[in-house]
Amino acid sequence: MRVSNVKVIKLEDVLEALLDYHPDADVDLVKKAYVYAASKHADQTRYSGEPYIIHPLHVARFVCELKLDEVCVAAALLHDTLEDTQAPFEEIQELFGTPVANIVQGVTKLSSMNYDSREERQAETFRKMLLAMAKDIRVILVKLADRVHNIRTLDHTSEEQQVRVAQETMDIYAPLANRLGLYRVKSELEDGAFRYLHPQEFAALNEQLKIGEKKRQKFLDEVKTTIERELEKVHLKATVFARIKYRYSIFRKMQRQGVTLDEVYDVVAFRVLCNTVEQCWQVLGLIHQLWRPIPGRFRDFISLPKPNGYKSLHTSVIGPGAEQMEIQIRTWTMHEIAERGIAAHWKYKEGNVISPADEEKIRYLKQLIEELMDLNDTLRDSMELYSAIKDGLSFEEIFVFTPRGDVRNLPLDATPLDFAFSIHTEVGIRCTGARVNGIMAPIDHQLKNGDVVTIITSNHQTPSVDWLRVVKSSRAKAKIRGYLRAESKERHQQLGKILLEKELKQFSITLNKIIKNGSLKQRLAAIGLDREEHLFLQVGVGKLEAEDVARKIAEEMGLVKTPDEKPKFKPLGGLLERLSLSGKGKVLVGGQQDVMIRFAKCCNPIRGERIVGFVTRGRGITVHSMECNYVEMMDQERFVDVEWDRQGETGTEVSVKITSKDTPGMLTSISQVFSKFGLNIKQVVVRTGEEKADAVFKVDVNNVSQLKSIVRALSRVKGVLKVERIQS
Repeated sequence: MRVSNVKVIKLEDVLEALLDYHPDADVDLVKKAYVYAASKHADQTRYSGEPYIIHPLHVARFVCELKLDEVCVAAALLHDTLEDTQAPFEEIQELFGTPVANIVQGVTKLSSMNYDSREERQAETFRKMLLAMAKDIRVILVKLADRVHNIRTLDHTSEEQQVRVAQETMDIYAPLANRLGLYRVKSELEDGAFRYLHPQEFAALNEQLKIGEKKRQKFLDEVKTTIERELEKVHLKATVFARIKYRYSIFRKMQRQGVTLDEVYDVVAFRVLCNTVEQCWQVLGLIHQLWRPIPGRFRDFISLPKPNGYKSLHTSVIGPGAEQMEIQIRTWTMHEIAERGIAAHWKYKEGNVISPADEEKIRYLKQLIEELMDLNDTLRDSMELYSAIKDGLSFEEIFVFTPRGDVRNLPLDATPLDFAFSIHTEVGIRCTGARVNGIMAPIDHQLKNGDVVTIITSNHQTPSVDWLRVVKSSRAKAKIRGYLRAESKERHQQLGKILLEKELKQFSITLNKIIKNGSLKQRLAAIGLDREEHLFLQVGVGKLEAEDVARKIAEEMGLVKTPDEKPKFKPLGGLLERLSLSGKGKVLVGGQQDVMIRFAKCCNPIRGERIVGFVTRGRGITVHSMECNYVEMMDQERFVDVEWDRQGETGTEVSVKITSKDTPGMLTSISQVFSKFGLNIKQVVVRTGEEKADAVFKVDVNNVSQLKSIVRALSRVKGVLKVERIQS
């Protein structure tokens, strides 16, 4: 059995750390929480063989590093009692107070019962945590502390669990830490997850870094000494730190640029911490006198802070030996915010969670929570919510300004539509264009860092399906889909109302009359509906016949008259009964193969993807991927359950776009990857320009797992910059 390499700590270590920054902390609360947790976990051990209580102690100690209050420290000690012991919520609430109990409940995973898959449980757990986080941000801070220690000790779990936890960390928790300004937490989570998601690349990078370790350390010491000597000459008091960048940061740069470690120009980084903002600018001038600055690589986050409060000066220079290096310059206060993020503004004095002075500083946090809750309210499906939040958190950011100077962070290549929806849903819905830096721009214009955007709206504007191809942010996509869904529903209701009114005229009665005399209400009760709108919707989508509803109401009113024969909408049930053999044999409808199906060209689903069937009158069932943009706009009353037939694996044609460096032999290297998987290349189209090449390969793949393996293999080819599946 392996022994954990994480230092074992005791309660005294936690209390000492707490009192160091919070001398008036309620130590008795923390002690009581420890005693309770220790007794509940008494017979439990971790995968490493250590007593289980070691884990809550480490989480509590990390909470102290974030300098949170005793409520968080107590919650950290208790955070697994609801999930892993028989401790009831009411008991924790009674013993430790509602705030502690709510945080513990917020970080607790849901039971695995009543969920079809681990992924669904994971998504529902995150929804639950999101709701708790909206009430008390300390929930996510404790959860991040828990995740940091889990990543540190992941060695002792199974390979399957390592990959699962690491992927979830990379998808959700590291990006969330980044958005909250907890950069140290974000970097540690990324490095930890990187180790398990790409073990070979992680090991190779470590070996490469070891080879040049002495030379690199000598360079760090030389530059650090030079800066310190020059600071002393001009009597500037500042502290200089030198470091190797985080592993995952280096790996991403190698992948993005298609280069080796030797070709990464800024593996090392330096940081100068000053006492005042004025000194920061003086140090910047000194650095630029020492070494030549690289044009376009200076960023002033002091004058224009990131929305999460991050402030610093970033510059890149040509250092000794023509080596490029990055230098960050900031005050100690700025450094604390960079290390602790939003936690740096969380002060607990006299029962006030946030001091008035910090209200403005955490406005960004409120906006972030509002965005996440907006997605929660818009997206009913938990898996869809999880995916949207994952995409919304992990994007590469640009910073765009309103005319008043308010900053909005948006995904790279965001458009005026994204900007409009970030301001308000109604502004997004009515957006017709924008003025970008005073110049008119269409809704699909790609915004850049520092753009000043004024949105132009019209009361006559409404979203269309095409907008989903324009926007990049999860918020905008969710809002557009929600609007189109509601609009589709409203159209069907209006249609149902018109059809019913028309049929009622055959009996010389009107819709208003049967609403007033109660006849419609009686008919609703007879067919199990509770609202008029539901009836109109059922008629509008063709699930109920307008003629049948009108005739039943007339009979109940004692009005007997045979209406003229008119064309009918066919009920979906009857349609399904008449569907014929498809011949495809890849998808089952209700467990049966003898149903006419076709695959949607808009998304071209692959075996293994989550799919749904849509009943198309006269054309059988169209199978869509659940990720298809058009699924959200379809009438959900006409969806049917479908599943992949496990018998045999017939190929599906997909198009894979590969962006790479335009170098000799690149096309051969890429083609060899497809050959290794035994795939036949049906077509390839290559376009080149600006030292890059875009190649679109058409191949048949057996399932989505094979496609993912191919994408991973292609991503590892030297010189490949980006791999993505596209629609033909």
